Amino acid sequence: MHAKLLAALSRRHLIGILVAGAAGLALTDAAARSAVGDSRRPGVANLEVDGRSDEPLGVDDTTPRLSWQVTSAPRGWMQAAYQIRAARTVAELASGPYLWNPGAIFSAAQNDIPWGGSVLQSRQRVVWQVSVWSTRGEVTAWSTPATWEMGLLERGDWGAARWIEAPGRAVEAPLPMFARAFTVEQAPVTRARLYVSALGIYHAELNGEPVTDEVLAPGNSNYQLSLEYRTYDVTRLIRAGDNTLGIALGHGTALVTRSIGNPATGRTAPYSWWQSQFKGSGTLAAPAAAGDNVVRSSSVTGYHVGGTINIDTGDGGERLESRTITAIGTGGADGTGIAFTPPLGAAHALAAAITGSGNPIASVDPSAGAAVTPRMIARLEIAKADGSVDAIVSDRSWKAALGPTVTDNWFSGTDHDARREQWPVTSRPPVTGSIGFIEWLSTPS
Repeated sequence: MHAKLLAALSRRHLIGILVAGAAGLALTDAAARSAVGDSRRPGVANLEVDGRSDEPLGVDDTTPRLSWQVTSAPRGWMQAAYQIRAARTVAELASGPYLWNPGAIFSAAQNDIPWGGSVLQSRQRVVWQVSVWSTRGEVTAWSTPATWEMGLLERGDWGAARWIEAPGRAVEAPLPMFARAFTVEQAPVTRARLYVSALGIYHAELNGEPVTDEVLAPGNSNYQLSLEYRTYDVTRLIRAGDNTLGIALGHGTALVTRSIGNPATGRTAPYSWWQSQFKGSGTLAAPAAAGDNVVRSSSVTGYHVGGTINIDTGDGGERLESRTITAIGTGGADGTGIAFTPPLGAAHALAAAITGSGNPIASVDPSAGAAVTPRMIARLEIAKADGSVDAIVSDRSWKAALGPTVTDNWFSGTDHDARREQWPVTSRPPVTGSIGFIEWLSTPS
């Protein structure tokens, strides 16, 4: 250990740790640490980032908290200092360049150490390890390296991916499923990541294999305020030549009803202690021009200030514009209409379909959820040995169909009709249903 560190490690730093009369410690030089631990001696193990020890993907915390445990320590052993080093690869841990290597930190802390290294970027992989000193100056070997990978930190990282749904689907209809066929050619695949989210839940398969054993993904949240997404390592599922990504959707908590049953299976009175609130719908009672911030609607019932108005939802959403509602007046061609921000970017014709979504009281009452039809967004990134990256994103190139899930109730279960199974997602799907765009909103959707 260099002289500055030796001079710093004194009784003043270790008060409460050392017994009275201790004058200081002599620490083993950092360069003398073994790269491999001895199971009979104290060592560092169980490295965690934000409480996770599974080397997580998709971390969206740019200042994650790091933790570890000291193992095989004898009675009375106490940590006096620690050192963290982090790099992009295991090879760079030994000599750099480093993402973070602050040297020895005099502290007994082993939990919730805030990241203090380089600013973390989207998709960045971090490899890190820890070594610690005891109050007697003994140093452990470096821990086995652990890793984590950052997620998509900016909206723009999703690129051309769009929220898509099966347009015109009635609430009592079977649930939608989507598929996208693609071909992988040329250079070998070195890494593949699937980023996916949905309202309400999804099941994703690549070439007929589930991408995860997780159920009810992407996890519960107050979806009117925020949604979670998941990141999956699907490198092993990509194959040379033809591939197919398939995603089936469920209502989850985004569309809970008491009225949708299935007499064929005995579901005549589905249980639900609450149900989603269906929001405004209607048509434009007068044409709207680009730059307008008020539209006249055939009805103003079911809209909320602070919620969203979706203008021109027909034809799969090709002309869709969604805006945050600022004021609600009266309905009809002679009414004062619905005001919103920002202004429209394009003109919209008389009788264009409009809907409302979002309820501002959802921030204090999650059960006040607006009913939202199933939809999803996905981005599959395929990195190759030549440095190129192919991206498959949710858009109109996907195929859609109403699948074998014919009833889906959050509180009372699901019915599956195997006669409606349409394709094995190991092959190119023959379905030809349309895809509807849902604008990516900064307001409740």
